[in-house]
Amino acid sequence: MAAAPAGFRRIALFGVLAGMCPWIPLPGVDDWALRVVRRRMVRDLLGESGAVVNGDRLSVLTGTEFRLDSGCLRWLFLWPVFKLIGYVFRKLLRKFLFLLTLHDSVNRSSEVLQEGVLIARAGQLGALAGDLDGLRRVRSVVEQTMNDLDPQPVRQAIRRAYAGSRRLLRRGAVLLRRALRRRPRDEAEEAVPLAEEEVLTASLVDRLVFLLWRERAYFDALTARFDERMKGPANGGDVL
Repeated sequence: MAAAPAGFRRIALFGVLAGMCPWIPLPGVDDWALRVVRRRMVRDLLGESGAVVNGDRLSVLTGTEFRLDSGCLRWLFLWPVFKLIGYVFRKLLRKFLFLLTLHDSVNRSSEVLQEGVLIARAGQLGALAGDLDGLRRVRSVVEQTMNDLDPQPVRQAIRRAYAGSRRLLRRGAVLLRRALRRRPRDEAEEAVPLAEEEVLTASLVDRLVFLLWRERAYFDALTARFDERMKGPANGGDVL
């Protein structure tokens, strides 16, 4: 079986870092860390495609662009409350905490992996060089494409890769939190990933890449669907 390309391994690294975020035992910090990991991944993919990199473009491509409407305002105030309630609830269910956290970890890794593969594909198609409206369309197509296919093959591969790696995931979460804490929030993404984290996660990333690459037919189908949607109206091959 042919080896996975280096670009795929790089995206897998960010997938592992995303999977570490739910293991950060602080409400709100885990979400912030995930946001930083995703922005750093997209920053790297934009740079590799030769496109302009700035805060507005990162926000659009990561789906975190702030839009001031009533629904957004309600969510802005209610989200911290929901997070705190969920945190307390999970603490009360301590014996199930590991399974719940592992479930979140697998899902976050799966989402970031697919997001990275599709944004990398958009870069191959030259779609990352456009203006903000063009990037909004790319983001919309990424989300639609991810909803089109059942991600179970990816989640199962990630779950197998993470089997027996609880200590490694928790240790990585500690390093990630420390790395981000050392930087101001507007510079935090520059600290991800650190060399120490890459060394720590190397074996886990290698195992994940091996298992995921056996499911490359899924990623081929994912990118083929993305290509179809990108060729469609504005409103509406190999992985890397």
